[in-house]
Amino acid sequence: MVRAKLYLVMAILGLLAVPIVACSSAPTHTSDPATIVETEEPMLSTTLKRNCLPTVRGNFDSVGLAIGEMAVNFTLKDIHGNEFVLSRLLAEKPVVMVFGSFTCPPFRQLCAANDTLPDKYGDQVYFIIIHVRESHAVDTGRPSPYTYDEEGNPIYESQTYDERLEVARKTVAAEGITVPVLVDEMDNPLWCSYGPAPNIAYLIATDGTIVEKQGWYQPQEMEVAIIEYLARDDN
Repeated sequence: MVRAKLYLVMAILGLLAVPIVACSSAPTHTSDPATIVETEEPMLSTTLKRNCLPTVRGNFDSVGLAIGEMAVNFTLKDIHGNEFVLSRLLAEKPVVMVFGSFTCPPFRQLCAANDTLPDKYGDQVYFIIIHVRESHAVDTGRPSPYTYDEEGNPIYESQTYDERLEVARKTVAAEGITVPVLVDEMDNPLWCSYGPAPNIAYLIATDGTIVEKQGWYQPQEMEVAIIEYLARDDN
């Protein structure tokens, strides 16, 4: 009932309209770890899974972490080499974490929405993208409209971290992504621990608990979850 009322209010205010604009139209959003003030970090799980295989296709609501569970801590670098630690981010703000890859159609098609939410809530929430293994690389045998880049070059599943880093940079350039893009390691610890799923998304509270989990990233529903969380956190 509360969420339905929120949708009604947001619809009236025009907040549910996701602008169909290029990602590059949004201002640059940075979450430089060096600027984060040191405060008490939440006690997160430290058990990262690795080297897993996909278990389901299509509906990913049953994989990964459930609402109410504790997030798993991690340290990853973004495409510029900056190091991000989840617990340090959560010491300051809640975190929205969206998974994606160059060849994942839902992720690529919702890229503009990935930027509109940080534009609205970036002062209160950290937004990060986790670039994971390719969902529709040429060698998967399951092509998508993004299996080839703009020049017609095939995208293969990366065999080294440097290859994955290069594809992540290609994704950022293709879509003009302005939020930090972190690159998963080659044994896929985040993809395995939070999925495995190609475009899963989470809202993580400052105490480390999962407050919203989406098998496929849905920006409008994520916005409602953010509003609900921030309102609850203010009370």
